[in-house]
Amino acid sequence: MTEDVAWTSGRAADLPGILEEFRGPRAEQMDLIPRFRPGEWTDVRLTPWGDITLRWLVTKTFQHTAEHINDVLQ
Repeated sequence: MTEDVAWTSGRAADLPGILEEFRGPRAEQMDLIPRFRPGEWTDVRLTPWGDITLRWLVTKTFQHTAEHINDVLQ
């Protein structure tokens, strides 16, 4: 379901459900972060987004979540 369809279908009225969808994956991510060794943060890996580091991926995930939370709060 695209974001535009979700908002126009009334799904936006389920704010607690939407926030839980954001919280779940981010909580899992926070649990994983301490498990990485310092050198792994800068190792470059091939992904569907190109050659990126773990640091880039984690930063992008949080930035993307912040964008969506901003949309929800507006």
